[in-house]
Amino acid sequence: MAVPQVNKKLLDELEAMGFPRPRATRALHCSGNSSLEAAIEWVIDHENDSDIDQMPLVAVDIDLDSPQPFHITEQMKIKAQELRNKSHKKKEEEEKKLERQREKERIRASKDLTEAKRILESNEKQRYLALKKKEKEEEKRAREKILKKLEHDKVERRSRLGLPPESPSVKPSTHLLQEKTTSLPLKSVTNAEQMRECLRSLKCDHQNDGARVSRAFETLLIYVGNIAKNPDEEKFRKIRLTNPLFQDRVGNLRGGMEFLELCGFERTEGDEFLYLPDDKVDMELLNTAGSELKSAMTNPFFGLLIPLCCAPEPKEAPTGVALMYRMENMTLLEKVIIAPEKRTERRQIFLSNIDLSLVVYQESESFFDPPTNEMTFFEAYHSFCSALSKMLVPYDFLAGRLVPFSEEDNRFEIDCKGAGVVVVAARTDTKLSELGDLSSPKLEFRQLVALLDEEGDEERDLKDDPLLSIQFTQFGCVGFALASQVNHCTLYGVAVIVFEANWAALTRGDNLVVVRNSDRTILRARNPPNIIHPHYEYSKDKNY
Repeated sequence: MAVPQVNKKLLDELEAMGFPRPRATRALHCSGNSSLEAAIEWVIDHENDSDIDQMPLVAVDIDLDSPQPFHITEQMKIKAQELRNKSHKKKEEEEKKLERQREKERIRASKDLTEAKRILESNEKQRYLALKKKEKEEEKRAREKILKKLEHDKVERRSRLGLPPESPSVKPSTHLLQEKTTSLPLKSVTNAEQMRECLRSLKCDHQNDGARVSRAFETLLIYVGNIAKNPDEEKFRKIRLTNPLFQDRVGNLRGGMEFLELCGFERTEGDEFLYLPDDKVDMELLNTAGSELKSAMTNPFFGLLIPLCCAPEPKEAPTGVALMYRMENMTLLEKVIIAPEKRTERRQIFLSNIDLSLVVYQESESFFDPPTNEMTFFEAYHSFCSALSKMLVPYDFLAGRLVPFSEEDNRFEIDCKGAGVVVVAARTDTKLSELGDLSSPKLEFRQLVALLDEEGDEERDLKDDPLLSIQFTQFGCVGFALASQVNHCTLYGVAVIVFEANWAALTRGDNLVVVRNSDRTILRARNPPNIIHPHYEYSKDKNY
């Protein structure tokens, strides 16, 4: 099969006009190498062919001359330019169309992903609500079961002791374990929790008499231990209520008798003895009682969670100072010490003269509107406390205490010993709107830290006082306030703002906004003093 040939000169002229070599070759071949004008006409007629830019199997004859000389006219150049422009425009339109198609696909994929995420979050929320509902129902059933059991046991004890049935009009005595009407989530009440509450109440009533509390705990532990070791010995299971030693150590203390009754002891007829029947000895219950007692004796923070019965009354305003508005029913709900989440290095931090120039407590308050989601006050409170425990790892100095640098020196340093910070939860019936403008300090705001002030500033013992105390107060409108007292030598000015920003970040589950450097040695005064710059403001020369 012979290979057709094209004219080299015509091919060069077409390429000079801007036609691609494959298109020019195909045009000359298909137009019979007759003329340049015929080749251009062929290109115009076949510009939409799919193979117009494919190189045909054609050899180029360098020696083949055109039949007659041909000159490129201006019209040919214009047509060639139009062809090029048209081809370029067509390519741009195809690219734009392809780009629009890709953008539509991207938007569709984004919408599908957003919808899938919304459905997933909705399903997760429904599962969470269903789980919460189930937990509340289980807690309610458990509480009802326990109350029925307690009532049944009480009726049974009265029957064994030969006492008449209790009149329905008489309310059952619950001793210490009274049901408290709070917004706290209900939990199943176990024997261990009831025993712990008894011991906590005992310590709360005598928090200023540590020796008497320790003696009471030790006496109770002896009673429980003797029965656990010798369950068959009746003398260990019988306590004379009129014994003055027993009354002094346990009987006269609120929570002591209730603790023994939780261990299985019963009052005999005539209230002469506390007696634990042989068939009522429960070794598991006695072991639980022993564990709770040992925990109360060894845990230095035991009893710092103060129940409502121990809540101090709101403090009155100082003489001569009248509060513009008194918050209604300010009630203490909880008081705890928050320690660092994990053990931190025991160290002492140097405090400069600048730090020690103002060792006082400064206060700040932040107000939060009622949440738009279903989060309750205690859920928000526990989230803040959990994040605060994490914060006290990088901010370990806030969990420390001030200690003297030496016995002969009154200079203080911070002992980072992880003692923790005090956190209080409180509630008031007052609404945020009743406080008026919250953007400027007011005397009313002092009530938001009133439950933190055990003593006035003049009576503070800096070596024992926490460096940071925080009070969360829930208002009647479900909004709440976060008020703090922080020792000025630890945080002040911008440092307080950075601390709150870091705390908020950890509460949200993010990382620290700013990593703090607690080294104060850069502020250490030179010893001996060496003034190397002139201070004209202190000069006695009148010329300055």
